[in-house]
Amino acid sequence: MKVMAKVLLTGLLLWTTVQGNAQSTNKYYQVLQNFMDKMKKVQFPKPGQHYLMHMSIKMIPKTNLAVYQGKVESKEAKVKMIVGTHQLMYETNQVSIYQDRQWVFQVFHPQKLILQKNTPKGMFNQHLAYAKKMTQMQNELFAQSKVTSVKDRMYKGKKIKLITTTVAAEAQKKFKVKTVTYFFDMQKQKLEKQVVKFTPAHTLSGQEIVYLQLSPNYKGYVPATAKAAVMNTQQRLLPKFRGYSIETSH
Repeated sequence: MKVMAKVLLTGLLLWTTVQGNAQSTNKYYQVLQNFMDKMKKVQFPKPGQHYLMHMSIKMIPKTNLAVYQGKVESKEAKVKMIVGTHQLMYETNQVSIYQDRQWVFQVFHPQKLILQKNTPKGMFNQHLAYAKKMTQMQNELFAQSKVTSVKDRMYKGKKIKLITTTVAAEAQKKFKVKTVTYFFDMQKQKLEKQVVKFTPAHTLSGQEIVYLQLSPNYKGYVPATAKAAVMNTQQRLLPKFRGYSIETSH
C-alpha cells in the first residue's frame, strides 16, 4: 500500500502543486502556477463526489542498467484511480486495490490472487498526511525552480507549449530532479504530459506521465463498497475474477 500511495501521490502532486517564487513574473511560469492553483482546489473530493485520474506512467532506466538486445527497456503502466472521501480504487494490469473504511481488497492479476483484510484504523488519515508531506516537498522543489525553455510543439494533432523548468543546483542535490517539462495546451488550459529528468544520483534516468483523463466530479459507475468491486450480493467473485482465489485475514 505504501508503494502504491507513493507512486500515485507523486504523479498527482507533481501535477497539482506549484507555489510562486521570484519567477512568478515569467509569463509561462504564471500560466503553470494559475493552472496548478486551480487544480489544487479539486485535489481531494468533497462528500458525495469522486475524483478520477487515468494516466500512463513510464519509468525510464539508465542505459547501463537495462539493456535488452541492444534496446533500453522502460517500464510503463497505465493507472486508473478513483478517489472518494471514504473510498479508493486503483487499477493496473498487474495489481488492483479496492478500499473503503471497512475492507481492503488487493488483486494480483498475474497470480490470480485476491487478498482481503480489514482496513487498518486511521488508514485514510495516513493517506492525507502523506499527501500533505508530498505537497510540502513539491512546494519546496518548485520554489527553487525557474522556467528555462518554452517551445511550440505539435502533440496529438494540436499545437501545445513545451514549458521546461530547471531546478536550482542545491535543490537538485536534495530532490535528485534536474528538469520538469510540461506539455501544456494553452487553449484548453490543460496539462497533457509531463517529463521529469533526474540527476545522475537517481537510480532512474527519468519519468514520463501522460494524463489520459481527469474528472474532478466523476459521474461514472463506482461500486458502493470495496467488497462490491470484487463480489456480488451472494458473496461470489464477479465474472471478471473467474478463476481467481481469495484469501482473508483480519
